[in-house]
Amino acid sequence: MWRWVTLLLWTLLVLYPNPFMLYTSAQRAWSPPIDSQAVRHLVTTLPDNPRAIEAAVNTTLVPYAVPWETQGVPWYFPSAAEVLESGQGDCQGRAVVLASILQAKGISYRFVGSFDHLWVDYPGKHATVLENAHAAVVTQQPDRSYHFTWPQLVDWQQSWEIERAYFWDKMPAWRCWLLLAGWLVLALGRTSWRKPSDTLVADWHPNANL
Repeated sequence: MWRWVTLLLWTLLVLYPNPFMLYTSAQRAWSPPIDSQAVRHLVTTLPDNPRAIEAAVNTTLVPYAVPWETQGVPWYFPSAAEVLESGQGDCQGRAVVLASILQAKGISYRFVGSFDHLWVDYPGKHATVLENAHAAVVTQQPDRSYHFTWPQLVDWQQSWEIERAYFWDKMPAWRCWLLLAGWLVLALGRTSWRKPSDTLVADWHPNANL
C-alpha cells in the first residue's frame, strides 16, 4: 500500500509543485469564478449579440493555450482576471471570460461540460460537435446547481486524442522524464526493498535439506 501512496505523492509533486493550485482548481470547477469587474473594460467595446461576443473571446481576446503553457501544470481552472492577464486560455478560461461578459451585459447563460470540454450555453447558441446536449455530462441549472447525466454519444477515440493532446503532448519534456523516472525507480525498487526474511521464506522448500 505504501508504494502506491509514494507513487501518488510523486506524481502529484511532479505535476503540481504547488498542490494548492489543484485545490483551487477543484473549487472553481464546482463554482466557476464569474467576475463582471474583471471584464468591465471590455463590456462597452463588445456587441450585445452573445454569438459575436463568443467569437471575439475565442479569437482575439483569448487565443487557445493549455494550462501547461499558461500555468505550468496539466489542469488549472483560472479566474477571468488570470485569463485576461495571460492573454491565453483553454476552454475553461474562455468559458469563464465569456460568462463574465454575458453576466455584465445581463445576458442569461449556463455552463455545460462533457468529458473533454467546457462551454457556455446561451440563448441562440449554435451547437457544435463538441458543444451539444448529446455530449453533455453536467449542465448548470437556473439555481446554479448541477445536473449530471451520462452522454448519449461518445467517440472514445476522439476523446482519447483530445485528452492526450491536452495533458500529455504539451507537457515539458523534463517534467515527463522526471515523472517516468520516479515511476521506474519505484517499480525497480520493489524487489530490492523486500525484506531478507521474505526472500528466505519464499525460497525455502520442504525437501531442500534432503
